[in-house]
Amino acid sequence: MKKITLLLLLLTFSFGYSQDPAVGPTDPIARNSYDVKSIYNGISNPVPPQYANEPNGTFDSFGGSNIVGDVVLADGNTVIKYTNHLYSGIRAGAGDLDVTSMTILHIDVYSPDFTSFRIKLEAVNGTNLELDVPGAHTQNAWNSYDLDLSTYVGVDLAHLKWIVPVTYNPPGRTLYLDNVYFFRPPTAGPSPTFNPWSIPDALTGAPDFAIPPASSNSNGAIIYTSSNTSVATIIGNNTIHVVGPGVSTFTASQAASPPYLAGSTTTTFTVSNPIPAAPTPPARPAADVKSIFSDAYAPIAVLGYAGSGDDNTYNTSWCPGNTTLVQLFGNNTNKVTDLGCEGVAFLSARFDATSFTYFHMDIYTDTPTQDKSFVVKFSNWNNGNAEANAILYNVTNANFLTSPNPGSWISLDIPLSSFSIAGGGSADRNDLAQFIISSDLGTVYYDNLYLHKNTVLGNTTFEQNKVKMFPNPTKNILNIEAISNLEKVAVYNMLGQEVIKTAPNSNATVLDVSNLQAGIYIVKTTIDGNVSSSKFIKE
Repeated sequence: MKKITLLLLLLTFSFGYSQDPAVGPTDPIARNSYDVKSIYNGISNPVPPQYANEPNGTFDSFGGSNIVGDVVLADGNTVIKYTNHLYSGIRAGAGDLDVTSMTILHIDVYSPDFTSFRIKLEAVNGTNLELDVPGAHTQNAWNSYDLDLSTYVGVDLAHLKWIVPVTYNPPGRTLYLDNVYFFRPPTAGPSPTFNPWSIPDALTGAPDFAIPPASSNSNGAIIYTSSNTSVATIIGNNTIHVVGPGVSTFTASQAASPPYLAGSTTTTFTVSNPIPAAPTPPARPAADVKSIFSDAYAPIAVLGYAGSGDDNTYNTSWCPGNTTLVQLFGNNTNKVTDLGCEGVAFLSARFDATSFTYFHMDIYTDTPTQDKSFVVKFSNWNNGNAEANAILYNVTNANFLTSPNPGSWISLDIPLSSFSIAGGGSADRNDLAQFIISSDLGTVYYDNLYLHKNTVLGNTTFEQNKVKMFPNPTKNILNIEAISNLEKVAVYNMLGQEVIKTAPNSNATVLDVSNLQAGIYIVKTTIDGNVSSSKFIKE
């Protein structure tokens, strides 16, 4: 009798303190994350896709059930454990979950002692239905159930509040739950939705244009491409760089990034009139040029812009115009806005222009030129401290100012003998100290502002200075050769930034361009003080 009593005590102890399962359930089906609404998803063994849980989903105790909560099994899987279970409540997300797009409720259940299992669904408005879970209920093993939501007739599945597991027969048992989620058969998933593009239909007079945001509703990186790189290219994935006139379609595309498919959107605009670089001046003897602003000739002085004072500047304070330095296809150019007038002062480099015979200046404007004027004036100080006399020339439709506006650079090459005396006095130009522009054109770009003696280098010298570049296009190496000595070689990108600079001091050099991004570059070579520009393409 004692032996039987002892055996019964041991059995009671064994059942009262049953061990947790050694491993968690397996869920080997890899579902698309956008086809799942998960309430609880632990780490299974083998590890399945992990689903992000809906916020604020909770496990509650009802009817005397005791929730132990999260339990980590020997295999590292985390599951929910109940003891003395009769029925309990699993709050669906925040308690108002729309599962109408889903078709199946999945749940994994383990119990050492249950013989029946039911699931009740209840909505916020109180509609509910409790149904038997079909299939075998194997004790001491994980049971995976997929419940058809269409059987829960009358429950408002657009506002689901509770998922209620029920173990009536027998009551008061131990229960483990894992992988509680709703799902549907695999779908293709949504395409990304891009913000509208705001690129204008026509782009005029701007070499670079910032790409507007085109963020989508997914997290994939957006890549921009241009359909016509002879019109425009993409720089750094955020800037459209205009190369020439024409039409280009720009595409924002995105690789597949679950739950989103790969997708793209396009926009098209016409480049009607990008401002090109000013014409390249001829090769003139250095002694026959007095250059105030030009990349082609050495300047008389280094002049400033804002904050440089009024003695040596392209942007004097005594005129309302505002001059800034801009880059047009790699070429330094002065842009004057708010004309009016603008003054250029070079008091540190006053010069005698008596022996010079021509004035040259290249100008560009988008303003209609009909009945407009562009007056240029030199102030002569005659070795004093202020203007002694001045000469001027009025550029109008009657001479150089073409009408209508041709949409191109207008080259002014005017004999100094054609200048008029301004306000009486003399036509002396023995001590030029200032240059003044007066115009009603509003905004004007200018380049190659200089005086010259109307001489050019002879053909022999010119041929000696001719530069050869090869191969072009190139991927890695650019060879540069000239008959004369290369004093300086500089490479600029299309933003006007100097990316390579060297002083070969020989008639040949080799540039390593392998680290440059693909695109068009300007090469400026200096020979005998004269600068020439050429383009090459980096593949």
